[in-house]
Amino acid sequence: MILGKFIRQGGNILLLAIGIFFLAGALLSLDLGTARRMGPGFFPMALGAILCVLAAIEIIATQKREESPNLPELRSIVAIIGSGIVFAVGTPMAGVMPATFVTVVVASYADPRLSPISRVALGVSVSVGVW
Repeated sequence: MILGKFIRQGGNILLLAIGIFFLAGALLSLDLGTARRMGPGFFPMALGAILCVLAAIEIIATQKREESPNLPELRSIVAIIGSGIVFAVGTPMAGVMPATFVTVVVASYADPRLSPISRVALGVSVSVGVW
């Protein structure tokens, strides 16, 4: 029972750890500045604090729920990881615009409800937005 709750909280605990990492890094090694002249550590400190608060809220809310977690589909995992690989390989070979288009089309396979025309339209719209 306890292990199941811990596994359900894995993502939330990871977000909390990332927030603490950024918060501690900003507080320990960067100048925060003043309210008038914010230093380079203010933004990571603020984002780390916000992430910690949101993760803590989600951890508490998930503890109160008794539902089982929804596991992601294998198709979605393969599509998202594949899109990252396509972008990493495609950018040096073809440039940012074509790599972005192909990446979005590959990532859109995570949603089985999209038609091929919708996938292409999504790829074109994101590529235009990048341009």
